[in-house]
Amino acid sequence: MNNKNLVVQYIFIGIYLLLQTVFLHNVMLFNGAFCFIYVAILLLMPFATNTMTLLVMGFVIGFFVDMSYGVLGIHAAASVLLAYLRNWYIKRLEPNSGYEGGAEPFLSKMGLAWFAQYTLPLIFLHHIVVFFVEVNNASLFFITLWKVVGSTVFTFLVMVLIQYIFYKRNI
Repeated sequence: MNNKNLVVQYIFIGIYLLLQTVFLHNVMLFNGAFCFIYVAILLLMPFATNTMTLLVMGFVIGFFVDMSYGVLGIHAAASVLLAYLRNWYIKRLEPNSGYEGGAEPFLSKMGLAWFAQYTLPLIFLHHIVVFFVEVNNASLFFITLWKVVGSTVFTFLVMVLIQYIFYKRNI
């Protein structure tokens, strides 16, 4: 990755973290659905990003969100799990011809069907960890599951909306 792309990546990370911690911190829909847009940082990294880099990024980003939300460890743990599984899951979705060199998992490059198949399960898993660790109570299983599903859909829709508005379209 050249220096120009590295600077763009840092700006990208900063914008998503600012969006999460300042604007989406208290936004809630449907009585419990939250938007954790910061997961886009990990999900939209280039395919060639190695797992160790993703793990470190996941911890740092999750810890930053934990600090801004006043909880310690929940978002960091969920982000590290997401970072750990991301490359494995991308390999499961890889076409027979493979991905192009330097490819990135953006909606405009991969299409909505592939993007949904890639992001929704990983966002869902991330949100399961966040909400079930936070609630730590089996009697609230269905309420927590509702939060997970609602938040997964909310986060996915915001990710898609941001990509349609701000990213170049090659479709």
